[in-house]
Amino acid sequence: MSRFTAGNVFKALLALLFSVFVAFFVLLIGIGAKNKKVMIEGALYAGVFILAFSLTGPEGSALYNLTALAGLGSMAVAAVRCFMLRDLWLPRKNHRPQREVVIAQQHAPFQPAYQQAPPAPGYAPSFGPSASLVVNRWKQHCR
Repeated sequence: MSRFTAGNVFKALLALLFSVFVAFFVLLIGIGAKNKKVMIEGALYAGVFILAFSLTGPEGSALYNLTALAGLGSMAVAAVRCFMLRDLWLPRKNHRPQREVVIAQQHAPFQPAYQQAPPAPGYAPSFGPSASLVVNRWKQHCR
């Protein structure tokens, strides 16, 4: 099955289009989690991003290069912080399997429809001591 579907291509293009706004993601995470420290941190990244791309000098000047570097740096730092704050915006993984409620029912024990044939005389397969230990434990478990 191919993962190159129209829906996946559309999602990838949207992610690429909105990756420019990665500096605002920490602010949105803070607002969603109602965490004031994260909100302030996100506002700082967003402010540096806006300030960096609104204050531009003549192309090729030191101010132009410095503001572009500050804007891209705020994007990179915000992306790293988004990953570090993933516990605030991703649901928790449930690593423990859910226990099923077992209802005790009264019924007759299971009886197999066939009887196991005794081994042929002189036939004794040997797979080593560890295999015989496993077989003996299995026989005890099945009793």
